[in-house]
Amino acid sequence: MISRSKFLTQKSTPARNEKFGRWILAGVLLNLCLGISVSGHVVLREDRREKDRESEVAVAHGIQHDGVLSSTSRTVGEVTKKQEGEGLQSYSLGGDTYVRWGRTTCPDISSTELVYTGYTAGEWYSFGGTSDFVCLPQKPQWGDSYKDGFQSFSHLYGTEYRVGTFDPFSHVNTEFLNNHAVPCAVCRLVHKTKLLYPAKLSCPSGWMKEYSGFLMAGYYAHGRTKALCVDEAPEVVFGSSTAKYGALLYVMESACGSLPCPPYVNGREITCTVCSI
Repeated sequence: MISRSKFLTQKSTPARNEKFGRWILAGVLLNLCLGISVSGHVVLREDRREKDRESEVAVAHGIQHDGVLSSTSRTVGEVTKKQEGEGLQSYSLGGDTYVRWGRTTCPDISSTELVYTGYTAGEWYSFGGTSDFVCLPQKPQWGDSYKDGFQSFSHLYGTEYRVGTFDPFSHVNTEFLNNHAVPCAVCRLVHKTKLLYPAKLSCPSGWMKEYSGFLMAGYYAHGRTKALCVDEAPEVVFGSSTAKYGALLYVMESACGSLPCPPYVNGREITCTVCSI
């Protein structure tokens, strides 16, 4: 009992209590530091994971965005290459053409383009052959095989105005028309179509006027020809002044009978307008 009491007494001394308290305090501080360290590692790990997720999203978005741009660029590039390969431009697709007879230019309209200027040609006025008039270009191209001289029996001649007795045209572009050769201009309508409106100087509602003039065709006692709408202010082929004949154009007039008069008038010159829409 004495020894036990002595032992207890020794354990309860202030020095030993102070030493024991320091150990407890050290243990508490150690646990606290370990907790802070673990907690910091967890926070840092979570931070890192969050940043990694943000980076992954950003990269994925960038890849997707670049993919869209790449796809778009590739599509545009393919279209551009295709157009360049075909010799086309974006605004060159579609549209109709017409001939402006008697002129060397096309109307000054944004939706109308000049294709080429040439010479009006047709069959000899008193023979058979084609009834059409064609606008021959100023610089022809010949085939690899040809033989000069007439071996065939179908010919094309230049075309002349025949307006000796009465001339209804404006002479703002030339002083004389009679016996002069007829020029022509092929015009292209951008994304539009055309209409030849006979006996009219205006166009139907919603249509645009390209030009007006008078109907001309071959002489009634000669072969049949196609009617042309010759511009109201025609030009002539430079250097042509004497009658060479070939195809001849006369102003067309209305003739009463099967054609009701009124509204038409016997022997009156027929107007015309080329319209587009």
